Amino acid sequence: MARIVLSTFGSLGDLHPFLAVARVLAARGHDAVVATHPAYRARVEAAGVAFAPVRPDIEDHGPIAELMKNAMDERGGSEFVVRRLVLPMMRASYEDLARVLPGADAVVTHVLSFGGSLAAERLGIPRVGTVLQPYAMLSIHDPPYTTAFPGSSWLRGAPPGAWKFLWGMARRSSRAWFRDWDALRAEIGLAPSRIHPLFDGASSTLNLAMFPSALASPQPDWPPNTVVTGSC
Repeated sequence: MARIVLSTFGSLGDLHPFLAVARVLAARGHDAVVATHPAYRARVEAAGVAFAPVRPDIEDHGPIAELMKNAMDERGGSEFVVRRLVLPMMRASYEDLARVLPGADAVVTHVLSFGGSLAAERLGIPRVGTVLQPYAMLSIHDPPYTTAFPGSSWLRGAPPGAWKFLWGMARRSSRAWFRDWDALRAEIGLAPSRIHPLFDGASSTLNLAMFPSALASPQPDWPPNTVVTGSC
């Protein structure tokens, strides 16, 4: 029997797929623990899954309706989530997960679980990455379309080289967001890294693309060892 910690962050849409995986792991005899916002304790335990609280608490950010409005904004939602919700509490998340992970055989991390990724690396615990939507794969061969940027419908037809340039610009312009990630790495004794935690956060061991294959087929630039699981 393996002890597997599943670290997720965000809304119920981020929690429920991890609960589904945890329940299947438990049914197969494994010790599955969902580590997430304290406000979700009742939901996790009602599903018959062990729970571990990890800061921040989703309720600390004010009314949920206003929070979701800002987070789902097509133009600024991603930056709001990363810079306002995740990174300011990354150190606290790391500290909580560093207490939960010892003794685990593996950890499954949400794409925004930067603290979980650092804790797994620091403790030498195998990590499985996840993405819940094709948009997060940032492929140059199958780029996204969003109504927030009408020109993106034309850009979808641009060659991969053009998208490589555009994603490169996005990478360079947002890497400075992660200075605190760099500082925390140094503080906990990890070697400096030039990777972009958001763009390069996939695991070299296994990545679960937790969406239906009808939404996206595997692309040449998807991370190695990516498996499309379907909806969980």
